[in-house]
Amino acid sequence: TDLEEAFAAEELSLVEVSPTTWLPLVPIIALAASVDISRDVANPGSPEAVVSSGYFLATPTVIVPLLLLQVLKLVLGLLNVWKVAIIKEKLIPRVNRNKDGTLQVIPPCVEDSTLRREFQSTPWFAQPIESVYKELPTNRVQELFGIIGGAGVEFYLESIKFHTWLCVTTIVAFTAQILPRDIYALTSGTTNEIGIPNLLVPELLVYVGFAVIDIALLAFVSPVTFMNFALVSCVERTVAKHEGSTRTDFE
Repeated sequence: TDLEEAFAAEELSLVEVSPTTWLPLVPIIALAASVDISRDVANPGSPEAVVSSGYFLATPTVIVPLLLLQVLKLVLGLLNVWKVAIIKEKLIPRVNRNKDGTLQVIPPCVEDSTLRREFQSTPWFAQPIESVYKELPTNRVQELFGIIGGAGVEFYLESIKFHTWLCVTTIVAFTAQILPRDIYALTSGTTNEIGIPNLLVPELLVYVGFAVIDIALLAFVSPVTFMNFALVSCVERTVAKHEGSTRTDFE
């Protein structure tokens, strides 16, 4: 069916890796490398690399951007999952049970022009960004995307992919650059060579916390977002096809 084919196409596009997928990893590794360079560490995987341990927490130019990055991932992840969830809700028919026991199927809210006009899916903090990329909607489903309108499907597809791979790249960066050396420093028993010994445990806990947050986002938020977006997108594609929309990029 059209819906099955569209759903499969959207699932494939969500996991597609582009050549720029790993770009977010570059500045993250560069931040970590800046600490090693300042401590004359050539190989972050060597035992001597523990001289940088503690400085990943003590260096403001490293920890502050990474804290802001964590906030960005949390906000973006929650925005994506919330946005597609409330849009999906407007696409699903409701079933009410009458007093006589019979069931009545109520058409989805997307079929009501008044409800579509009153529906707000763009939070205040996302309005400036959506305004930059907005396009006029060409069908009923696109109207549900709020300010961004006709560009909603493409924009949030890229937003979901960016958020997912950003989480992946930070996990890779932390597990490759920081966590192994801190664990080694903690278990080796040599405190004289550690950069800032009293910050070793706090640093380890902070970066483990960062990794746990990223893993939780990937394990619990991303799958829900993927499934809801795939449904919304394939419905939009099907509606566009049957309404004669000019959108052809998903064809």
